[in-house]
Amino acid sequence: MNTVGATPEDISAIGDALAAAIAQNVEPRRLLDAADKRRLFDRIGAGLGFGDQHRYLPARDGDWRVLAERVYLKVLQRDDESGIATYLVRYSPGTQFPVHPQRTTEECLLVAGDLRIGDVDMKPGDLQIAVPGIPHGPLISQNGALVFVRGVLSRVPERIADEAFDVLPPLSAPR
Repeated sequence: MNTVGATPEDISAIGDALAAAIAQNVEPRRLLDAADKRRLFDRIGAGLGFGDQHRYLPARDGDWRVLAERVYLKVLQRDDESGIATYLVRYSPGTQFPVHPQRTTEECLLVAGDLRIGDVDMKPGDLQIAVPGIPHGPLISQNGALVFVRGVLSRVPERIADEAFDVLPPLSAPR
C-alpha cells in the first residue's frame, strides 16, 4: 500500500480498519489483574515447595537422626511427595558409610572436615555430584566431616541421636 500523499486522517482510518480486522480474527484474552497474578504465583510457589515467606532454620534447631553408627543426618527441608531434600550429614571421626546404589542425582558439598568418597579425597568446598546407576562410596572420614546434601531422601531415619555434638566438626588444616 502506498501512503505517499495520505493525510494523517487517512493513515488513522487505515490503522482503525486494520485493528478492527485483527480483532475479528483473534480471540480476546483477559489480562490478569493484581489479585489473579498473586493467586497464580502462589500456586506456582506451592508446587515448588515455597511458602509466602523465606524460611530460616537456626543451626541449633532441628533433630539429628541416626543414619548409621556414628553417622548422623539432619533434614533442613524435604518435599514429602517427591522426597527431594536438603540435609546435612555429620560423620564422627573414624567413621565410614558403605558403598550404596545411586538411584537419583545427589549433590554432596563438603562444608568442613575431611571426606573420602570412593577414591577421591575431598577438601572443604569440594562438590561431588553422584549420578544414577553408578555406586556411591564408600564415604570415609578420618577426623569428622559435615556434608551439605541435596537429593532424594526416600525416608527420614526415625531414631533421634542421643549424642550431643556441635554442628561443625573440628576444622582440618587446608591441604
